Amino acid sequence: MTEIQTKRGHEYMTRRGVLMLAALGVGAAVFAVWLGWVNFAVFHLAIELTNLAICASVFTIGWNTRHITNEDSFSIMGAGYLACALLEFAHMLTHGQHPIVPVSDPYVTIQFWLAARTMVAISLLHAAYVRLRGVKISRELILVAYVLAAVGAALSIATFSREADPYFIPPLRIPLQVGWRLAVMGAVLAGFWMLRWPPVGRWPENKLFLAAIVFSEIAGQVAFLLQTDLAGPAAIFGHLFKIAIRICVYRILVTAALQDPYNTLFRDLTEAVMIMRAQRHDMINDLTLASTYLQMNRIEDAEQCIAVIAADLSDRYNYATLPKDAWYQVIAAKSDIARSQGVDFRYRLDAPMPDDFHQRRLLPKLVGNLLDNAIDAVAGTENPWISLEWSRTEAGTVLRVSNSGSEIPLELRSKLFEPGLSTKGNNRGFGLTICRKIANELGASLTVESNSEATTFTLTLPPARVEQARISL
Repeated sequence: MTEIQTKRGHEYMTRRGVLMLAALGVGAAVFAVWLGWVNFAVFHLAIELTNLAICASVFTIGWNTRHITNEDSFSIMGAGYLACALLEFAHMLTHGQHPIVPVSDPYVTIQFWLAARTMVAISLLHAAYVRLRGVKISRELILVAYVLAAVGAALSIATFSREADPYFIPPLRIPLQVGWRLAVMGAVLAGFWMLRWPPVGRWPENKLFLAAIVFSEIAGQVAFLLQTDLAGPAAIFGHLFKIAIRICVYRILVTAALQDPYNTLFRDLTEAVMIMRAQRHDMINDLTLASTYLQMNRIEDAEQCIAVIAADLSDRYNYATLPKDAWYQVIAAKSDIARSQGVDFRYRLDAPMPDDFHQRRLLPKLVGNLLDNAIDAVAGTENPWISLEWSRTEAGTVLRVSNSGSEIPLELRSKLFEPGLSTKGNNRGFGLTICRKIANELGASLTVESNSEATTFTLTLPPARVEQARISL
């Protein structure tokens, strides 16, 4: 299967998943409307329990991801939704004609609900302010403050509700409550609007969820303002819009607080593994060269190779360089390997061996990787051959490594130098990546041409520059 087919299949599965979730959501909404019409008490209990579960999940995500994100706003939102859950729980206990906890004031359940929405509005504005201003906070103190605020609001509502004229949050018949609702709605919308920037707005689907929140917030408040009783059609749709908002908030927080940092962490770990595999691949060739010098009893040259390896691993820029004939020793070693496998190996060295400090250090690695790639390419083919040419032209010094392996597909040539791209199994595909890196470091160009007769890698080095290598002691 090609990469394009894989991508199309992924897009198809994504669209299919979205359609299935949409169908499931519509089905659940239809069932919820039917249940609310038949038995509002059961409907309300189910809705509120779902709401509490989502609020608790938002808090859990926002709070537990504080160590993997630098977003204090997530912790503030989580604390706000925890406070909301506490007040919504009180709202659930005191709602309806037959509340679980009997109360003398029939409007106390609305007061708990408005207090919960107020906590959410405050937390959203607080989170937006902290993000935009870059304010540092104590997350533990913020959590304690929101929980104490929720408990204090619940106790105040319960205390004032025992009086004849409760006005902590005015009942529905008083116009001040309408103003309160509209003010809270405006604060919620403003908070979500200010939180639309990255990381929340980095994902395109989050913008759709934010739009759904805005629509559901306005539609839900219109429904609650139009209700004539606590169990009418307006109340049913108002509660459904409230659940829709909670689900969207949960989805946005999961994407921004978990998916984004974990994807970043996974990408960083993947890159680190790729680098380690490339270093391992490179080190094997360097150790092979050192081993060659040891077998020739050239101890100082072997030590020089090991010094280069140590410099590479410590990421120093005052490298020692390889012995002057390291270039030839690599070619000779790879020639022996190729011929032992029945490969016709031919080479012509018409230009002098590299004498530039950096070329002496890097070209043996590049040649070794190109020849390794060529040996793998011709394995199992008929009449295999490999050719190496080193010549000097007006454009500079040119290295050509050709082989009789299969033609490289056109769609793969642009990705040939990407790390890990290989048809030879896992933990492969790093040699050409190293070659491209070396070519860039030398200011050279590295190209590939492939047809049914041969595949040729061409390195063109610019005219040699006179450089003095300064080695810090």
